[in-house]
Amino acid sequence: MSKRTALHDLLDTADGRLEIEHVDITVPEQVEALRGGSAAAGSTRASKSALNQLMRSYAARHRDDTRTLLLMAPGWVRTDLGGPHAKLTIGESIPSLITTIDAQKGRAGLQYLDYRGETVAW
Repeated sequence: MSKRTALHDLLDTADGRLEIEHVDITVPEQVEALRGGSAAAGSTRASKSALNQLMRSYAARHRDDTRTLLLMAPGWVRTDLGGPHAKLTIGESIPSLITTIDAQKGRAGLQYLDYRGETVAW
């Protein structure tokens, strides 16, 4: 059984106002749609920004919550989405993300961190 996360709580309180769009990065057509110029890039930036703001709002409403809330930036990773010129391999990004997540255990509140554990500016 999986644990509930802050995102589950947020979805419960959204009253149908929150819609999550899934993109399968193993399907070339969906990846191309994300790459498809300024409209797709704008949508990606907007959705990431919206998630960040939703988490900030959630954290503000639950100031007494002792859970660790993390927004993670994995870096520019060589995948179908990141492209062949991306700086990091999956093998470099994922272990660093796990180390960063493990280092935050027990720290209450919201943080926005990159794969190296450094704070990302809002």
